[in-house]
Amino acid sequence: MRSIEMLTAREILKLKYEKELTTRDIAASAGCSKSSVSNLLKRAKKAGVSWPLDVSDVQLLQLLYPAVPASTAPPEPDMNYVYAELKRKGVTLTLLWDEYKQRHPDGHPCMPLVVATNPRKQRQRRFWRHLSF
Repeated sequence: MRSIEMLTAREILKLKYEKELTTRDIAASAGCSKSSVSNLLKRAKKAGVSWPLDVSDVQLLQLLYPAVPASTAPPEPDMNYVYAELKRKGVTLTLLWDEYKQRHPDGHPCMPLVVATNPRKQRQRRFWRHLSF
């Protein structure tokens, strides 16, 4: 959606509010997809942009695409702890995953479980356990 230029965004808004065309007709006129037109119109509605526009291209860009705050990555599981715990009797990857999710409810949706097959050669296999179906 970022590929729509400001000139095209202005044209789409003009066609929608001044000419009152349908999304399909606007897409054909502007040379972009219907979903791009629909997304831009949703962004404009959410930002409170009205026609006629009394903002510059830079201001329109900031209204349609506000800055997204940088998200912090969820904490990585301590794989040394995982290795040490897996050596204990009765400890499974499922138990360790449940423990991780209790400590970090907003953590990774799936946990990379790296299990060393040959510690001397440090070869590793990567397994993913997906809990969200």
